[in-house]
Amino acid sequence: MRVLRVNRGRIGQGYFPAVRTALEEHPALGLVALGWLSLAVLALVLSGTFVVLVAAARTPLVEFLAGHAYLYVALVAHVTFALNIWLLSFVAALWVIVAARMGHALPVRPARLGLLSSWSGALLLAAVPLVGQGQPILADYVPTLIHPLFFLGYGAYFAGLGLSAVLFLFAMRRHTGPVPVEARALEVSAASYLLAVASYAAVVARGDAVDFASQVWGGGHLLQVGNGAALVGAWWIMLDAPPRWADRLVRTSFGSVAASLLAVGLYSFFAVSWDLLTPLFWAGLAVPLVTAWLVVAWTVLRQSVAGTIQRGSTGPLVFSLALFSLGGLIALTGMDNDTRVTAHYHGVVGAVTLIFMALTFRFCASLGIAGAWRRVARWQPAGYGMGLLLLVAGMFWAGSLGATRKTFELMPDHPALLAAGALIGLGAMVTLIAGGAFLLSVGPALLEALARRVSVQGAYTTRVRAGPAVVGNLSDGSA
Repeated sequence: MRVLRVNRGRIGQGYFPAVRTALEEHPALGLVALGWLSLAVLALVLSGTFVVLVAAARTPLVEFLAGHAYLYVALVAHVTFALNIWLLSFVAALWVIVAARMGHALPVRPARLGLLSSWSGALLLAAVPLVGQGQPILADYVPTLIHPLFFLGYGAYFAGLGLSAVLFLFAMRRHTGPVPVEARALEVSAASYLLAVASYAAVVARGDAVDFASQVWGGGHLLQVGNGAALVGAWWIMLDAPPRWADRLVRTSFGSVAASLLAVGLYSFFAVSWDLLTPLFWAGLAVPLVTAWLVVAWTVLRQSVAGTIQRGSTGPLVFSLALFSLGGLIALTGMDNDTRVTAHYHGVVGAVTLIFMALTFRFCASLGIAGAWRRVARWQPAGYGMGLLLLVAGMFWAGSLGATRKTFELMPDHPALLAAGALIGLGAMVTLIAGGAFLLSVGPALLEALARRVSVQGAYTTRVRAGPAVVGNLSDGSA
């Protein structure tokens, strides 16, 4: 196996061509990466579908047909696919791609098994709310529906993801020399996910959690550690030639995440009060995130002034940095149980979503997949980022006026809420248009490529089992 040299040169000249070379050398893993990307994009489609159902559930006809509680069923499904399935599936794709690029390809059969398990789980998670079943529990980070098939779906999805995380961590053990920042970030992401599952199991085993929200509280926080680490990895992949000292600085800063893991461990295994552990948790997570934010912002500014920044990287990085900083600043202002919390979530999660969307366009090109509307990649990140900035601002404004979260019936009577609501509506409309353009551009192309390559891979496997055969180097990733 040829080990690819880690090239931190320009993104258009180094990183993504190396990704394409690696996936061409391991076409079966290219199919696995394509499967995770397709599942991630499908999750966004379902998330958008359930947003529409949330809005429709307030109309008299739908409320009469589906019942008043369907609003919350659809809301649980929306958050499940937007916050968890979309983000985690994309992170799993990063595990496959980054490991292959570094010359440490994941073993194909278990990687494929993990993908199939997660696909099965995601389809179950979608089926239950689509038919209006389950009792909604709006727990932070991991909302759920009380229904056996929904729990089965979660179990199958997280089992597949866990297998992929283990494969990535074992693959990274084979690496010698300095670990690239994006790989170190994804190691933290994989470890955080596995510890999140352990946290949930420990709290359930203790038996003293008062409700489901308490059971997933520690694990939910660790999922956000993983998402934050993956965000740093995505920034680094998009970044054009960061200085060497920046690589060392950001890589070293991840050591503080141990404090966050310790905080959740004390909460989960020893029932230490979360109020006592909150400063430790957030301090440990803040160090690498703030360090990476400052380095990326400085590098983008420096290269913009010098005129050396890579075309197509500026918009995604600038808007992702802006959304993340806005979401973080909102958290620092203090939040009650109002829509300022929702604004915070949409800021930080939107920052991750935006940069993942931008990387999807790049990875599709590396996989030889052309989107339906190629020009969408130029303006979509800016449109999506601007829409989210308006949405977050409106939610923060409404929360400052007392608008509660999760409880649609309890809205304060304040004239300024009309203006805040209009800002939310405008931001939501712009975000919906840009998000829809992304899905229409890459969604059909990804699913078509997945179906075609699955059939080609199946035909190749059949020929190999039948006896000696000469298999050509198929450009669509068969062998």
